[in-house]
Amino acid sequence: MNKKRWLSIILTTIITALVLFMLIHIFSPKNIISETENIHIYWVENNGIEVSVDEKKLINILSKYKSKRTFKSYFPYHTDKIHTQISLDHNQSSHKFILLGEFNIWYEPGGPESKRRTYKILNAQELKEELNSLLEEEH
Repeated sequence: MNKKRWLSIILTTIITALVLFMLIHIFSPKNIISETENIHIYWVENNGIEVSVDEKKLINILSKYKSKRTFKSYFPYHTDKIHTQISLDHNQSSHKFILLGEFNIWYEPGGPESKRRTYKILNAQELKEELNSLLEEEH
């Protein structure tokens, strides 16, 4: 084989590996909360009523669950399809909304809907059960 052909094969291999790496990085599961320090819960709403919860317990629960990136559009959504909403931020720089109900996602608000990153929560039923136990324990 000549040099151009070898160069073409090597370049194609490198580009394919980079694309695969990026796809794996984007779609691999990630924690809803990766660090539990410097997180502030703004509010928790359950069945349309704002409730108070132990912030540390809630953060510990959320840190155990994973999510993965989705490109499905959930916006706009009907509030009657959401049973629990949580608003939080990390270091006052990364704001997140967690929505649990008929669909279970978290997203970072801001910018146009087309650029909004949305993550589907994995094992959402277990998360909902754990959150319900926390809410019952505190009320």
